[in-house]
Amino acid sequence: MSPIRLVSWDLDGTLYPKRGLYWQLWKLFVSQALEGHARSAGQELHQLRHFHRQFSRRMGNTQVCREIFADLDRPAVQNLEFKWLSQALQNLRPTSAVMNRLNFFHGNGIRQVVLSNFRADYKVHALSLEPFFEKIWSCEEMEELKPSPLPFQIIQRFHGILPSQHLHIGDREDTDGDGARRAGCHYRDVRHLLGGL
Repeated sequence: MSPIRLVSWDLDGTLYPKRGLYWQLWKLFVSQALEGHARSAGQELHQLRHFHRQFSRRMGNTQVCREIFADLDRPAVQNLEFKWLSQALQNLRPTSAVMNRLNFFHGNGIRQVVLSNFRADYKVHALSLEPFFEKIWSCEEMEELKPSPLPFQIIQRFHGILPSQHLHIGDREDTDGDGARRAGCHYRDVRHLLGGL
């Protein structure tokens, strides 16, 4: 077996716990409501929820196309994601198991990147994790979403590694796991990190 030379990390639900995000968003909403902006804040959060629910229902369609974002103004949603998530994520940190692995790979000279379905640079910045990653990849910008193997293959070609030298860590078997295996690389569920790699 080839030694692992590169680790790609999913972001949402992997580098931070999603429950923590929901709690932080609720606190931000309450803060906005106390300032008299409950209606507008509620509408914005509803738009975000609507997008993510619609996206989740269409996860089988890996190609980025108008059907996925049919009745949504994607740039407007991206602006809302940046507005709310960049604030909420500032108060979150990865679990100790994730931090241990990030430090382990970093200390052993194993390159690390982020592979997220959507824009992730501002999220990595908010989480203060930039020093760990040499590149942040967005599947949406590649026009193929996980579980398509294409984003994984693009990463492998860009970084000059074999599929067998690539480990992907994520939180969803149906997207992260399937996509990684279809691209010929190793997959590990973030919830199993305590059991070692």
